[in-house]
Amino acid sequence: MKDYDLVSGYKVQWGLSSSSENQSSDLGKDMQTYMVDSGLTAGQQYVLNVISIVDLTNPSETIYVESLQRKVRIGMLCSTLFISQ
Repeated sequence: MKDYDLVSGYKVQWGLSSSSENQSSDLGKDMQTYMVDSGLTAGQQYVLNVISIVDLTNPSETIYVESLQRKVRIGMLCSTLFISQ
């Protein structure tokens, strides 16, 4: 079994860098891209975090592996955040 086989899905979190209230979305294991196209403000900086959800079998346990947080500024002519593996 490869490490990838243990990943059961992802959680994508985003929010204003000055706010502790993030929005999130749960994604399936095979999701390669994700787009946030509402509720974002052009020119605003957001904090982005991707969490891998990993299911272990022996012992049976679920762990969460967080990526390094990234700061993303939405373009002035765009209000869409596009995330790709």
